Amino acid sequence: MKDRKVYFVCFHVLIFLVLQASTNSDHNGLTLNTFSQEDCVTSCAAGLRCPIDKIVLQGFIDTGKFTAQHKKIFSLETRKKSYPFETFCSLAFFECKGYTTDNCYCEQLDPDIYLFILNTTAGVNLSQNEAILTVVHDQHADISSISRHLPKMYESSDITLQVNDLQITPDVKTFKVSTHEEGQITFCCHNTPTPCDVSISKDGHIVSSNITCTSYNHHPGQSNHYTFTYFVCNENKISFTLSAEDADSKVGESLRSYQLLLYFFVAILVVIIYNG
Repeated sequence: MKDRKVYFVCFHVLIFLVLQASTNSDHNGLTLNTFSQEDCVTSCAAGLRCPIDKIVLQGFIDTGKFTAQHKKIFSLETRKKSYPFETFCSLAFFECKGYTTDNCYCEQLDPDIYLFILNTTAGVNLSQNEAILTVVHDQHADISSISRHLPKMYESSDITLQVNDLQITPDVKTFKVSTHEEGQITFCCHNTPTPCDVSISKDGHIVSSNITCTSYNHHPGQSNHYTFTYFVCNENKISFTLSAEDADSKVGESLRSYQLLLYFFVAILVVIIYNG
């Protein structure tokens, strides 16, 4: 167990030294890593789901570059766009004892080097925020790292589903498609983390599937009932069934109404001419 602890410390010290030599490093002893999807606890390839996924972000603090007045408190601060930074979590250096279940924790890797870890549930309060690691001076003359951008984090209500040009809501039961000749049915899933797998089924069989959008040509004489299925980040399949309505029917009805109206006016005109 002790050997594992030594290995862990050496591994992170090595990472810190590599970062110090890279563009990820700040000259003032504070390094906040660039966000990486691979570090997070998620099955998504891009973006995170609220409140399902965990966002993980690491930073390093080299206190050897600070004065004694700085060696007390540090914090992770975030903001949206150009708003002022707000403290998300704050820690004292003496609290750096390793893993905890808190949103933020830290560990002393070396007499001067500390590892900081953000490990928290994805939420809209962090979505697309700018983040910095800050060491607080006794007299509030803070030292901050280079800022990093956090990913977009989606709520389940953000998802947009479309069948052809129709946006799907719980009360939608039908959609329009040409049923007199081949008409294309397109099903899309937007505004979600990726991947969003979509499929179209007919009579219990998948007839088309893809990522984000998929299409199928409806043939005359077929059943007009279709099942649409989507699942985000390979989890929680959701399906709904809609009936296809003839997109040409209202056009035909309008044309027939126009023809009847035209016949009516022609008949009146004939009567007027005949009686005149």
